[in-house]
Amino acid sequence: MNFENIKNDIENRALGLDDAFQFGCKACGKCCREKVIMLNPYDIFQLTKHLNMSQAEFAHKYCGFTIGKDSNLPIVYLDFKGGSCPFLVNKRCSVHKVKPFVCASYPLGRAISGDKLLYFRQEVSCGNRYDKQVVRDWVYGSRNAEEEEQIYLVWSQILQMLVPITSKIPANEIAPVANMLGNSLYFSYDLLKPFLPQLEDRLEDTKFIVEGLKLK
Repeated sequence: MNFENIKNDIENRALGLDDAFQFGCKACGKCCREKVIMLNPYDIFQLTKHLNMSQAEFAHKYCGFTIGKDSNLPIVYLDFKGGSCPFLVNKRCSVHKVKPFVCASYPLGRAISGDKLLYFRQEVSCGNRYDKQVVRDWVYGSRNAEEEEQIYLVWSQILQMLVPITSKIPANEIAPVANMLGNSLYFSYDLLKPFLPQLEDRLEDTKFIVEGLKLK
């Protein structure tokens, strides 16, 4: 299936914040053992605050790192050292209130189509198909859905601006660039200040860097 077909398929299954879908979690823990849990900067920000750790401590204890095959961008994920999520305790999530987005949204995915953010149902083998859920409540609970959507949109803009540059860097030169970007984009936030304004500052910095490179 090519990119256009995938895009059309997602748009055909699109859900808005206040749309309903049918799914019931059976707490089997399968999604806590057989998934790669990708982290975004807000996930790390929330988890670090909740665990009362420094971002460096969190990175060392809980994170794995790789570089995107095509994008050359740093990717951060939860390190399943014991074969399951480190926050799975007695078959329950010990960080439920601040769990990463991919966990909170499961079995839903999230994508951007044009300037619109949408959600879509993914095919999964677990859970039931008769409990009725509303996207806003299922994904965000009592948190500010609109603010978190804005965070995702800003984060996506940053990545979209960087990919045309980082994807052209030779493989033997990408490591120091990825390390610098990983630290700046994922781990250098003030935990005592609101997250969104800090991410917006990263966006402005990225625009400045990209424009400077275009002039060369």
